[in-house]
Amino acid sequence: MYKYIDKIIYDFYKNKIIFVYIFYILLVTLLSLFFTYQLTIKLPGLIDNDNNIIISNIQFGYGPLIENLYNGQGYIKIWNGADNYLSRLPFVPIFTTLILNLTLNIYIFLLIKNLIFFSLFFYFVYLFCNSQNKGHICFLSLLFIIFYNFYNLITILNFINADAYISILLPLIFLILNSKFNSRSLILGVLIFFLYLTKTTMLFPTLAISILYIFFEKNSFLLKRFLPLIFLLASMTAWGTFGFLKTGVFAYGPKTSSDNQQALNIVLNENFHKFYPLITVDLIPKNEPPTIFKNEWDNYEYYKKLNKKFLQNNKERVFKDIILKIKFIFFNIKKDSINPKIDGQNYNPIMFSHLINRIIVITSIITGIIFLFKNFNKSEFDKIEFYFLGIFFASIFPHIIGWATSKHLVGIFIICHIYLFLKIKQKFFK
Repeated sequence: MYKYIDKIIYDFYKNKIIFVYIFYILLVTLLSLFFTYQLTIKLPGLIDNDNNIIISNIQFGYGPLIENLYNGQGYIKIWNGADNYLSRLPFVPIFTTLILNLTLNIYIFLLIKNLIFFSLFFYFVYLFCNSQNKGHICFLSLLFIIFYNFYNLITILNFINADAYISILLPLIFLILNSKFNSRSLILGVLIFFLYLTKTTMLFPTLAISILYIFFEKNSFLLKRFLPLIFLLASMTAWGTFGFLKTGVFAYGPKTSSDNQQALNIVLNENFHKFYPLITVDLIPKNEPPTIFKNEWDNYEYYKKLNKKFLQNNKERVFKDIILKIKFIFFNIKKDSINPKIDGQNYNPIMFSHLINRIIVITSIITGIIFLFKNFNKSEFDKIEFYFLGIFFASIFPHIIGWATSKHLVGIFIICHIYLFLKIKQKFFK
């Protein structure tokens, strides 16, 4: 009976992949509609009575910016009393605006967004399995990885923060890095271009990926090896030039976003450890500026001075907070970042999704390090370890400097799942 079912699945995978895709899309559609319904209940202020998105109410500082884009008033918003051009990187606002121009209905909006990104995942999983001669079991298992963990799934299904996009773009890039098809370098470059423009924390993983690709793709033409780095530099140049034209400052490094120092001030705060990670840091008493700023860089410099002063006078506290953040990334299994006004007073239950994610993270990191040292002295080595560990540590580094909540880590959680699955399959199911 098992062999018969396996043969049917194999025949569908090999000869009727379009039907598999249709079933997959139907599942994504149902999940997207159900998630959207739950989102409207949790955030009733996000929509009007006709289920249309109230653009200005989109969270995390995106609302006013997207509203101006949608109304044709340019890439600008008023923030801290000044015109802001560089407080948010452009991928999420522009992509959101493009779909909003098609529909304001939140159900249709999220359905379009999710069909696009889940279809990309399906396609590149299929390419990966074909290029590596992986079978239908590997294909279905890799698809299943983004569905089975509830927390990871709802993070990907969302749209109101950059992590909804990063959570699927990073795993896509990891799969492409370990695939073999002709246009791999070009596609990788395009994805890195957009990934850099999603969030300031993506500077480190995109740079790590681009450099590792040059070193470990020695069988490719020189130009192909440098394509991801070329696209990354193009992305950095485009955003930096936009910043220079609008504000007189070339936006790169710490100044990629004019909001960076204000965000860092949340961490460099004597109350940070009293809230993080269980209670949302949004409730930490803020260092409000005594004046209205003339421009966004005045705001940047004000918080930069506060941060520098705190670092000089509180080195021990800063070190303890770094340990606290590392502990969270690797070992947290409780619900984090709750808002007592919404989620209940100090109620942080153990979450099965977090428990599974941390078990997978620890196991995959140990596995990766073991295989790295085991194969280090060999003339031929498996580059998957270098890509996996490079992306992982480059991704968590900015969160150790800043801070991470669970949603920030979903992209690397999924990469850990993929890596560990592939190693188990390689070891036990050749």
